[in-house]
Amino acid sequence: MPETRYYDEWIQTIGESSRKVYQSGWSVCREYYKTVKGEDVTPDQLLELLIEDRKKPLAEQGEIEKDINKWISWLNTDYEKRARGNTKTSIHKKKMGEKGLSASMIKTYLTIIKSFFTYYGYPLSKKVKLPRHIKMSNGKIENEKIEYRPEQVKRLLEVIKSPRDKAITLIMFQSGMDISTVCSLNYGAIKEPLERGEEPIMIHIKRPKVGFNYRTFCGHDTIQALKLYLNIRREKYKEEIGYDTPLFVSDGTHVNKAKRIVPKNFQDNMREYVLLAGLVSKEKMERADFSPARPHALRAGFATIARLKGLNEALINYWLGHSDKYGGAYNNATEGELREKYLEIEPGLSVSTVSNMGDIEARMKEELELRDHMIRGMKEEIVELKQGAKFFNEVFKEMAETPELKEILAKHFK
Repeated sequence: MPETRYYDEWIQTIGESSRKVYQSGWSVCREYYKTVKGEDVTPDQLLELLIEDRKKPLAEQGEIEKDINKWISWLNTDYEKRARGNTKTSIHKKKMGEKGLSASMIKTYLTIIKSFFTYYGYPLSKKVKLPRHIKMSNGKIENEKIEYRPEQVKRLLEVIKSPRDKAITLIMFQSGMDISTVCSLNYGAIKEPLERGEEPIMIHIKRPKVGFNYRTFCGHDTIQALKLYLNIRREKYKEEIGYDTPLFVSDGTHVNKAKRIVPKNFQDNMREYVLLAGLVSKEKMERADFSPARPHALRAGFATIARLKGLNEALINYWLGHSDKYGGAYNNATEGELREKYLEIEPGLSVSTVSNMGDIEARMKEELELRDHMIRGMKEEIVELKQGAKFFNEVFKEMAETPELKEILAKHFK
């Protein structure tokens, strides 16, 4: 069996939530070598070839880069897409008959291949790059997302029937957590502050993707949604929710007791929700590599609102669970200090204060205030007119007593 020692060591450095994607990237690369070049090569063998290539004179280097560029072209035009499923690698998934990957997926696979070589100190040269025609392949619009604000989140919640998905939507928007982190939470993460009735709730988190420990908060709306969701599980499904019970479980599996939800469950549901809410058109959804209103956009909305409120960028990155170099300074901040900062932005994240009836009432109040203002002005003008008329009458009476004016008035008015 071919040696894969270097590959095995490298793949263990990848977070568990991303490891399958990285494995898939290399499977697709090996598929190219096997089907197009007739060579069954491993990542280790390609690394050895790259090391040998670097020993050549500069003008003769670049054989691996040439192969990678051909692989990119093959992914864009000849690679046959696979149906999604639970198989271990993309090679074993059922082919769909449609050829050509999206530009975003090609970029992802290229990044994966590059990271392996870079890990061992032999980065690919700049001869490897995505051609212009791939950057917008298949006419798709890449990386576009809506800007979530409380108004858009409210529209989303109006079409979501699942109490679980409502709670997930709110916790992502009001805490900045990514979907993988949300799905990894256990009830113990919120148990004590929730049962004490604290608001906002501080959550201690280890982000699976990067293994970074940090703290963030969730506000009033999230807390109310969580209480409702957990109460339904306890009362309707008679579920015993303990410290290590998954906070969010798969719908329809309550009989099996607390089967943890996986990110794809919510991501797939979100595509339907944003269409029903009218946040994204069906045409726009079909033309995009990623849903413009995907769950990540909720997290991005949190960050944008925090920036608009003037919060320090390092603190925002800390709350997003980024690595130490971005937000590590806040590891030593006290709970009170972090809570104070969160309270500064919570009003901007509040969804419960946004309502259709509230908007109507606000407009009516404005109109009534405007009407009252106009009436007060009219009253003041009437008073001034009366005072002016009184003054004019007095002046006219005095003028009318003069002989010359009496004669003129008598002539004109008889």
